[in-house]
Amino acid sequence: MTPAQAAPDLEQRLLVLGFDFSRPSLQLALKAFREHLSVSVDGVSDYVMVEVGTNDFEFQSIRPALTIDLTRQFGHFENGEFSHYEQLHLTLYAPVKPEFEDLQMSEFCDDGEERGTFFDAVEANRAIVAAGNIEFAACLLKQWDV
Repeated sequence: MTPAQAAPDLEQRLLVLGFDFSRPSLQLALKAFREHLSVSVDGVSDYVMVEVGTNDFEFQSIRPALTIDLTRQFGHFENGEFSHYEQLHLTLYAPVKPEFEDLQMSEFCDDGEERGTFFDAVEANRAIVAAGNIEFAACLLKQWDV
């Protein structure tokens, strides 16, 4: 797969699982993202980031929101020199509630590291486990250069 094929690949995996972008399921998002990570991306460095926390960014459909951000980051190189990063985000949003205040996580998987072990740890993380019962109200699937 190329970086340009990453977003369509993830979207297709979500749709096959019955993912509803207007009422996103964390369990289906995690399953699709994990499957998506099993496909290598050619010609770039390939990193994974998973973050949980309360955010209030301009582009969010719900502000502020508890966000769970599943990110695949591609490092582009030209003539052996770093050029730029490109990120594919699958982000779930839920309206903020007081009980979400301590739900925080930030995990990073470097290029070449074992993805299965990394994702096992993500899925076992207290913040992800606690978020399993949350009703998410919106979702963003977007890829852009950073």
